[in-house]
Amino acid sequence: MAKNNLKYRLIKICEGEILVDCMDAIFPEPYIPYIPDKWNGVLVLAEAQNLAKSNDDYVATLKAMNTRQRIERLYYAVKTENRVRIQPWDDGSLKLAVAAALTKNPEETAVSNSVMWSLRQKNGVNRNPSKYLKVKSSNIWAKLLKEIKPKIVLTAGAVARSIIQPIWPLQKQVNLRLPSPIAMGILAGQTDDCEVESVHTIIQRMMKKYPCMFHKYSRFKELYIWHAIKTINKSYE
Repeated sequence: MAKNNLKYRLIKICEGEILVDCMDAIFPEPYIPYIPDKWNGVLVLAEAQNLAKSNDDYVATLKAMNTRQRIERLYYAVKTENRVRIQPWDDGSLKLAVAAALTKNPEETAVSNSVMWSLRQKNGVNRNPSKYLKVKSSNIWAKLLKEIKPKIVLTAGAVARSIIQPIWPLQKQVNLRLPSPIAMGILAGQTDDCEVESVHTIIQRMMKKYPCMFHKYSRFKELYIWHAIKTINKSYE
């Protein structure tokens, strides 16, 4: 891998940020974003990888990797599983937001998590990232973004927003809610159906173009499309 290659430079940044004291992190390595060969300039960031006990099969896969492979884990997932292992991206929610609100091809979009490490509670369920790991992740992203130079960083959720907002120009950010079922249920209770109906034509176009993405939580996907369009339109007012 040539030393002037972007992927190489990102890997070297992460190699220099491996946790010495794991701070309860399941793995000490941070990891680079997945950037497709044909990239549209959009970088989507969710919150953190879910490495809870329910995902022990994936944890075992990561455990069998060496340090370099764990830093490149998203590329490995795309190559071997045809997904990046970031739930709100893999389930189609964030892909639909990119396609509908930014009119970009999701397959040409870069994707990662804002927090570089994952934690578990004692009972094995997913644990929210600590303040230390959020601050350290923000410092790493400041270095990565200087190399990547995305046109737009789309964050999903309050954690991702808090990490990126201080280090990247606001005019190059889109900050959305996290498209989790709980968050979408709350948003649904706050939103009149007529508002979602205002983007009916776009939703129908997305359903026709990406039918597989609507197989689960279809109503929430429609709501998220509306939320993304509304948020982005408001940012350009």
